[in-house]
Amino acid sequence: MNFMYRIAQFFQGRYGIDKFCYFLLILYCLLCMVNIFTRSVIVTIIALLIAAFAVYRTLSRNIVQRQKEARVFDKIFNHIKYFFTSIRTRIMQSKTYCFHTCPHCKARLRLPRKKGKHTVSCPRCKQDFKMRVWF
Repeated sequence: MNFMYRIAQFFQGRYGIDKFCYFLLILYCLLCMVNIFTRSVIVTIIALLIAAFAVYRTLSRNIVQRQKEARVFDKIFNHIKYFFTSIRTRIMQSKTYCFHTCPHCKARLRLPRKKGKHTVSCPRCKQDFKMRVWF
């Protein structure tokens, strides 16, 4: 019981594991797998630095700074996630809708797929423009 108490006391007030730490550990594992085939010293050093930074973040007592890092990571990760989600959505809806950008405000428009020439009104800038759907 004394050992468990000391471990619990050591981890009290530490930051712990968050999404950014999981990302760093996954990146470390991927670099280790790449290093199996390349056997590069540089890749090994980078992987060890990433693992050391993940451990440092986990054991850090500077919670405010770690939360700032986590917010920056979440912001970047959400942008990347939205980009790939929008591409997936466009691919899934490509049979029934066509996607065009407004030449005036560059808004992305989702329009029903009907062959021929059409006049479209942009909902954002209220400008009319002509577009053509080929197939």
